[in-house]
Amino acid sequence: MVIPDHNRTPAQPAILKRLHSDFRVVEVPLIAPWHADDGEYTHVWLDKGGWTTFDAERAIGTFFDLPVQEVGSAGLKDEDGITTQLCSVHRHLTNTDLNAFNACYQGSSIPFLRLRSIEGYAAYPIRPRSLFGNRFGIVVRNLSAATAEWMWDSLKNGFHFAMANYYDLQRFGLPGNPPTNHLIGESLVRQDRKLARRLIKEAGEHDIPPEHDVLEWLEAHHPKILRFYVDAFNSMQWNTLASERFQEAAPKGTHFQLGGMFDLWLPHDLSRCAVEPVLEYESHQWRPETTTQTLRRSRQSVITTRIFTDPPVQDPLHPGQMALSVSFLLPSGGYATMLMRQLLIRFGIPMQVDDGRNASHLDS
Repeated sequence: MVIPDHNRTPAQPAILKRLHSDFRVVEVPLIAPWHADDGEYTHVWLDKGGWTTFDAERAIGTFFDLPVQEVGSAGLKDEDGITTQLCSVHRHLTNTDLNAFNACYQGSSIPFLRLRSIEGYAAYPIRPRSLFGNRFGIVVRNLSAATAEWMWDSLKNGFHFAMANYYDLQRFGLPGNPPTNHLIGESLVRQDRKLARRLIKEAGEHDIPPEHDVLEWLEAHHPKILRFYVDAFNSMQWNTLASERFQEAAPKGTHFQLGGMFDLWLPHDLSRCAVEPVLEYESHQWRPETTTQTLRRSRQSVITTRIFTDPPVQDPLHPGQMALSVSFLLPSGGYATMLMRQLLIRFGIPMQVDDGRNASHLDS
């Protein structure tokens, strides 16, 4: 663990996601029994920037005249980054099809979509959560020369790091929108249609006709997003439980505020924290015929990884300051921005995510 040297703590926060290219994600998918030319599903690599995964799936479905349910992906990737992931399309696509799609969506700037290449053909689609994890490359900006050198010296040989496996703000709202997905999910689970409709309208995400039932309309038009709302509620319950367990197991730690929503507990030394490695929590799963089903899920409480960095360089977006590029691998469900929040807290450095979301605030 890095022990913060408070004499070096900068007055200004480190800045992430100043540019889309500052946040790069490459999915590590499962190995499927792909075939060279046989199979009703095409598994294809998708590059995107400035698009949510949901919107990208809808664009692909619309272009190839398919319902959005016929386009599959294993995980949701940030819109405010450059991301690469494997998708499935319920059609036998060729390179000619990819070129036609790219001519419409690729462009030369953000936002863009690009179907890069065909991995193979399979008898089944890609299903949610069917991935090993993601590789990340992140640029940290607005660092003083002393701070950048200090971080480089600490991380350059591959730094082993343990993070509390909290869900980050991407789970609870889009950039620039109020982080209320978990509240929408809770209202759907509680069958409070009036509140769900109001929260969805305030978030500016969907315009549900007043004559339609909110649950029926979402199930008919955006079933994946309906389930995402419910999963956001599950994520809120996980964050609450995990924070309580961390504080019970490790009274020595720090409160940090996440977007004004959560007061989360971060033990000073996770390597010595006696919390269970896997925690069970109450979860809700959307079932159209029964609305929701309550079940028990499990999730890792702590994720360990190794962080690498390149030497610091001048930051042209913040004259007089330095930028540092870091790289690491996280398993499925781990949030890179959450790792960066906790890493920078270990260094005593405040962090700002330049995407319309709030910064992390460390209690003194």
